[in-house]
Amino acid sequence: MNDVERLLDYLEHDETVKQYKAFERLIFDNPTYKAKYTALTVKQQAYVRARETNAKDAEEKRRAYEAYRATITTDPIVHQFLMLQADVNAMIQTIAGVIESALNAPFTRQ
Repeated sequence: MNDVERLLDYLEHDETVKQYKAFERLIFDNPTYKAKYTALTVKQQAYVRARETNAKDAEEKRRAYEAYRATITTDPIVHQFLMLQADVNAMIQTIAGVIESALNAPFTRQ
């Protein structure tokens, strides 16, 4: 088994990833949850665009995003899904960092 296969095997059997996939199905198979999540991502994207372009309404968009997120995370399913999503995203960033370091290693050795 090569490194990529080991990584994929690890991810396939990781409890956090399994839980995330289960909650993802719950969210996207339920029209109400899906609509809430879609609205959240639209608000987040609007805020990020406004922030990155230094738009005057960036702070207003941030407040709208945070208020909406606070409202929908009172639902335990949505809350757990977003927490698991953050955990999986952090795991992906860590893996990407390890891969980037491994790829850059030949160029940084003295």
